Amino acid sequence: MRVWMIFVSIALLMGCGAVQGNEGFFENHRDEMIELDVVDEEIGSDFSEVTVENNQGGSRVILYKNDGVPQYKSVFIKNDQRLKIIATTDDGEDRGLLFEDVLER
Repeated sequence: MRVWMIFVSIALLMGCGAVQGNEGFFENHRDEMIELDVVDEEIGSDFSEVTVENNQGGSRVILYKNDGVPQYKSVFIKNDQRLKIIATTDDGEDRGLLFEDVLER
């Protein structure tokens, strides 16, 4: 019985971490993803879901969604420290560039 309770407790804790809110995402990743401060300033952090689509090689792409629909995406080029924030359509296509600049840290 005790082992079962431990298993359930661990499962609940893991589930809570996976379903963290966006403000949690921004706060938990702000130190490692320097672009999040600018993203928060430009488009806010009030999204129902934030998904890191790519974080390999020299770039990082993050989608910012509401009700499962991408509203914005950010593209961070790591070597140049260049950030682009792009508005998207309901089907995920690019609608327009909102921000592009090299970030200073």
